Parts: sequence; structure tokens; C-alpha cells
Amino acid sequence: MKFLRHFSDQKLIDISVKSVAELLEYLITNQAEEQIKNATEKWMSNQLEVIGKYDVVAEDITVINHVRGKSFKNFAYSL
Repeated sequence: MKFLRHFSDQKLIDISVKSVAELLEYLITNQAEEQIKNATEKWMSNQLEVIGKYDVVAEDITVINHVRGKSFKNFAYSL
């Protein structure tokens, strides 16, 4: 994701930890649909904290889903 290159590794880790924690909280409370709705509304109104509405391209979505899937699998296997 080109627009994240200016962040340090530690900042990217901090952003990721916060994002995953929020997602897991929605999943734990069975509110995944609410998370999707909130994220979509923030994106559509260009109110995402880290990126702009037009910074995301289709390739980024594919990469994010792949990385997120691998992360969840690694986390689940470590339990």
C-alpha cells in the first residue's frame, strides 16, 4: 500500500493492533455487520483516520484481505 510507506514500522504495528482489536471486539460481541457499516460510512465520507477515500485501490483490498486472513490463522493457531 503505497500511501503507508511514510509510516515507521512501529507506527504501522500500532495502527494494526488498534484496528484488529476493534475488529475482534465487534466479532466477540457478534456485531460484525455494524463494523462493516461503520467502516463503509467512514470511508464514503472520507473520515478514515489513516488514509483518504481515494487512496484505496482494488489491489490493496486483495492484499489486506490476504494479510488479515494469514494473521487470524496465525493468531488462532497460537491459542
